[in-house]
Amino acid sequence: MLIKTIMDTIEANATIKIYSDEFIIHKNTFKNYSDLRFFNFAIKYNISLSEYEKDKITKLYIKSKNIINILNKFSKKIQLSLYKKYDNNRDLRFNPLDKYKENEIINIIQNKTIYKFRILDLIYLWKIALFKSENMFAMPKELKNPYTNIIFKKHNLYNIFFSFNKTTYILPEIILSYFKCSFNMVFLKKKKYPILQEKAIEYFCKNAFYTELIGYFITMLHFFRKDTNYVFLKLDISDFKKKAIVNKMEYIIVLYLKYKFLCNPLLKDKYCTELKTNLKIYFKYNYTSLHFIKLTPIEQNLYETNDNFNETGHSTNIDDISLNSITDGIQAGIRILLDSDSENDEEQIYPNPIPPLPNSSIFTYRRQRRYDRRRQTIFIPPLEENSDFNQLLESLNDNNINSSLISSSENNTIISDPFQPRRELPRTPSNQQSTSQIIRSRFTLF
Repeated sequence: MLIKTIMDTIEANATIKIYSDEFIIHKNTFKNYSDLRFFNFAIKYNISLSEYEKDKITKLYIKSKNIINILNKFSKKIQLSLYKKYDNNRDLRFNPLDKYKENEIINIIQNKTIYKFRILDLIYLWKIALFKSENMFAMPKELKNPYTNIIFKKHNLYNIFFSFNKTTYILPEIILSYFKCSFNMVFLKKKKYPILQEKAIEYFCKNAFYTELIGYFITMLHFFRKDTNYVFLKLDISDFKKKAIVNKMEYIIVLYLKYKFLCNPLLKDKYCTELKTNLKIYFKYNYTSLHFIKLTPIEQNLYETNDNFNETGHSTNIDDISLNSITDGIQAGIRILLDSDSENDEEQIYPNPIPPLPNSSIFTYRRQRRYDRRRQTIFIPPLEENSDFNQLLESLNDNNINSSLISSSENNTIISDPFQPRRELPRTPSNQQSTSQIIRSRFTLF
């Protein structure tokens, strides 16, 4: 070490011997350590030295350290004179650097070139790099030189950090956290992941294309349909109107994405409460039939029925406000008519009549209908419970329809087939048929 050589040189010129045998042993033991560590182990915490010897050796160490510091300053001046200076006297906003204070200017040496920056510009770029994300995934990056796009080394980051502390500005929290992690990117991701994720969601909502945000908006209206009193967005509106809606409700979409994707349960509850409140306020004062639709009570029941069925085993689709749910309601009313044993069907008052077909509001919500893959259930009334159906079979047997008979080769008996094909039944009912028979003939079309 250089400090040991200087100390030996000073002692050789001195008239009084300072070193003891114990100090020489420690000096040779810690010869590969730094100056500060050498002072702690060989002088300050050396129990073999007396207080008088420690004072003498400490003064010798300080005198040697001052000589080393002077040599280091002189060598740095020589190096700086040999380095190149980047020819730019303006900050990143093209303002002259001369109008700023000296503590706001920093010089960074990289690849034997001196770059001059305004320190607030570097802090701003550093904050953007740490909050970098892609599709709501936090992907922090290292700070780079804006002129060369070369990553700053760790000693450059320490210089920037301590130089900023000399100013009167407040350091961003993420940079302070990065400093506490010793400028280690892996440790930063582990300790500050919730903060990085929240900032990634905000960045996504500000820079994403409106077609991506409109999908989350429709999903949000589905999940919070009861809070909005079943208000949905019309899908046949123009792209210009969709973009305008996204711009107006950007803050609400941000709340929904934070409620959906954040990992902190306390923050999720907070954003859920704020989201419900803002949705109610927005649709109370900004609802318009040009952009939105509101379901009637009958349409709400059909919507909930279809959604509950999908939760039992089928995939839920927010766009599935289609004819399937309406058909289920119509078939439920038809089953009530078919199960009735009353002879005077025209005067029967049913507790659950067939719901009327809704207006065009529910059909315009979904222009391209997706057919449900499940088969529509067909109700076959029992033979012994429906007298009208039995009379129909007797009339067919009297007309000797061959397709309804099966001949036996052994005993030549004729047996009526209750499972005869539907295509051989009369398609058009006669005028004497009752109301239940007319409805049954219509029901076969579903």
